[in-house]
Amino acid sequence: MRPEALNFIVCPNCAGELSLSSDASRAPEDGHIMTGGLACRRCASQFAIRNGVPILFPAKLATVNLETASRFAEEWTRWSDLRDYYEQEFFDWWLP
Repeated sequence: MRPEALNFIVCPNCAGELSLSSDASRAPEDGHIMTGGLACRRCASQFAIRNGVPILFPAKLATVNLETASRFAEEWTRWSDLRDYYEQEFFDWWLP
């Protein structure tokens, strides 16, 4: 992430200003921020920076992600056998 990106991104929870955490590390060759975190100055939310990408998921999304993941986990245990006609049926639903 480029440090200038902080001029264009805001907290997804409250639209507050984000600032770099003290543990942010920059790549020596170009100064991009590769790891660390962002903190909201208004609501104190914390966001990670991984491999140079700020992970700006809103707080409500965490619960939805866990519910979705658990549902998919259940589906994989029920429907572990993938047959050719499943794929064709899927494409018939989604392609015109």
